[in-house]
Amino acid sequence: MKLLFFLLSMHVFLIASSHTTKGVSYEVPSKGSLKKQHVVETIAANETAQVMPKEDQKSSYNEAKLLFEKKEYQQAYDAFYKLFEKNLQDPNINFYLGRSAYMLKDFELAITAYERVLMIDPNATRSKLEIAKCYFELKEYKKAQNIFLETIKENMPVNVKQNIEMYLSAINSKIQTNFFSGSAVLGINYDTNINNRANDDTFTISGIIDSITNQPIKAANSTKDEAGFAHQEAISLNHMYNFAEDVNIKNDFVLFSKSLIKDHTKDIGLIQYSPALSVVYNGKILVDYALLFDQIWLSTKPLLSDYGIYPKLKYMYSTSTILGTTFKYQKKFLDTSISEIEALEFTLNRIYSKDIMFTFYTQLYTEKKLSSNLTNINQDMLNIALSTSYKYMPTLTFTPKIQWYDKQYKEEDPFYLKKQQDNEYQFLFNTTYSYSKSMLMSLDYMYTDHISNIPSWEFNKHAVTANVILLF
Repeated sequence: MKLLFFLLSMHVFLIASSHTTKGVSYEVPSKGSLKKQHVVETIAANETAQVMPKEDQKSSYNEAKLLFEKKEYQQAYDAFYKLFEKNLQDPNINFYLGRSAYMLKDFELAITAYERVLMIDPNATRSKLEIAKCYFELKEYKKAQNIFLETIKENMPVNVKQNIEMYLSAINSKIQTNFFSGSAVLGINYDTNINNRANDDTFTISGIIDSITNQPIKAANSTKDEAGFAHQEAISLNHMYNFAEDVNIKNDFVLFSKSLIKDHTKDIGLIQYSPALSVVYNGKILVDYALLFDQIWLSTKPLLSDYGIYPKLKYMYSTSTILGTTFKYQKKFLDTSISEIEALEFTLNRIYSKDIMFTFYTQLYTEKKLSSNLTNINQDMLNIALSTSYKYMPTLTFTPKIQWYDKQYKEEDPFYLKKQQDNEYQFLFNTTYSYSKSMLMSLDYMYTDHISNIPSWEFNKHAVTANVILLF
């Protein structure tokens, strides 16, 4: 009996070794991503010679296979299992039994079926790959990696090797613990009103009365009307440590510098650091429990520093809609004033098509003075913005944006005897050209119109900025 089974197995193995390949569609992860996409591959299915001796069983096999091709996987599995009970060693039945179990997401059952194929035909490459895929789905990445590394050495079509490499890349991203990325920006800026000079040349100051005329006095606008060029540089560094499944530790650094060509008293420097504990819930909700630290210099002197908590939440409502919300609490230290800030932000990203995305943003902001003699610190602000990103071609993207601010100050201005109210309207237009995967070039235009019931605060300006952005 043992000799008969051995001869039968050898017969099956020899026929399987010379069997032709078949086209099969299944999912593989995209390179550098944890998502998946449908691809069509040509992989040796190794459907070995049928062991079924009866013609009616061959008919049942074809019917079961037709159910699988119609994607009726549960019915296909039941049909193949009935055939399996009568033909335990048939490699074709076991192979499709495994495929049906895989499509039903019973990966452990699929592995068992594929292993029975390998007991008959140890060289059944397709079954090895299917087992590796099952281990990948079960998140047993090391086992999947070992099988993929073993099979990629074998002689197979080029596209099959490419798909194995994509799996290996996805596995590396899963088991890798440290991730580094960043960008460097070099740019030049032209501003038509670098001093934010008010529109009026003179102001009537209600709170100061001329002793001779007994009328409010008038003051000349002493701010210089000047346009100018500036160069700016920025470096962004991002580090992520994969602490556990769906739990990461993030560290983000930003260095920024802007220098006017002629007047260095208005040069600006910024250092920002934001650490965060990032957690994914149910595969759809991402929460960053973040902190934020800022330090700003004006010329070479410290101007402003702040620190606070900055938790952020993103919800993947659907494949085309992402909702985000952020809460911010900060302590702000500016020269001789200290204040605290609370802000609530909401973002909606809607992908309209593969080339168009809409973004809606709104912010509620309040600042409370803790110590200062200034009257323009205590304030409430509403900010609303709407933008559209349009990919005109694979390398060229246009992004128009409109933005509106409304600021309501809570203290009366001693010079004008009223509470300041500001509105600001901005129109922005960005053009980004992808020169390569690691180099972008952008051109930005921005118009700002700042309106206030305090005349000395009213101004408008145009600004153009060109940047070269290097990604790493």
